Amino acid sequence: MQLAAAHDLGVSFVTRRLFSGLDFTLQHNARVGLVGMNGCGKTTLLRVMSGQLTPDTGCVVFNREARLAYMEQFLLADEDMTLYEAVLQVFSELTAIERQLAQLNRRLEREHTPALLGEQQKLQDRYADQGGYTYALRLRAALLGLGFSEEDFQLPVRALSGGQRSKAALAKVLLSDANLLLLDEPTNHLDIASIEWLEAYLAAYRGAFILISHDRYFLDQATNETWAMEHGGLRCFPGNYSAHLTLKESEDEAARRVYQNRMREIRRVEGIIEQQKRFNQARNYVTIASKQKQIERLKFDLKQPRADAKT
Repeated sequence: MQLAAAHDLGVSFVTRRLFSGLDFTLQHNARVGLVGMNGCGKTTLLRVMSGQLTPDTGCVVFNREARLAYMEQFLLADEDMTLYEAVLQVFSELTAIERQLAQLNRRLEREHTPALLGEQQKLQDRYADQGGYTYALRLRAALLGLGFSEEDFQLPVRALSGGQRSKAALAKVLLSDANLLLLDEPTNHLDIASIEWLEAYLAAYRGAFILISHDRYFLDQATNETWAMEHGGLRCFPGNYSAHLTLKESEDEAARRVYQNRMREIRRVEGIIEQQKRFNQARNYVTIASKQKQIERLKFDLKQPRADAKT
């Protein structure tokens, strides 16, 4: 199932074009590493996809089944909550069902009717279907996996450092019911053990994600597609970061050979034209016109390969 598709996506800031003409499709099980030089537009692309930024051109169309989660949308807002309470908000629907069930159980103590029993069964089924019997365990596992201690659970949000707030927002993203995660440098503030936990979590994740990271080993472990942003465009490769480097070098080398061969042929034909001009005879001008058209064809869509940039 295709979750999203972009066509002719472009963003500019003042007089600087960040990127343009971006086209891509995203499948329901894609694990994408988004790479490129700092400032090339990686975070901007995620902000466009999350709806936080409107592109200057083009659009991203999402499947109606797509549910996105982006860290900026999950930042901790209530300073008076504890860390645990703040992350628990991601399960607000389940905690609401718990309250409804508690109220219903109190009513059942007074009036044990078939209608109330039926309502109770429906709520219990919804609760089970949405993971109600495991969410507390999953929340605890995520916080511990991301490096928090049990004692940290009761810290007020106001006492958390910037790094701890980022980790808490990441926990909320991972615990959400989203099937498309937009992860911008998720390994920031994580130690090695937490990075390994995140690798394992993403390996078992059933949805799709787009991941920005400068940790090449993490990209190799977590992704199976690579989108490279360069020179204002986007190139999509199958495979993880290391695999994409091999494919990219092969494609770039092929492009260099095409360019060199065409330029060699252009110079050869230009030499013929100069020779024909020196003859200065009427029939030579027919040859010159023919060769000039040949040069036009050779120059059509010819682009000099750009030097590779480190990502």
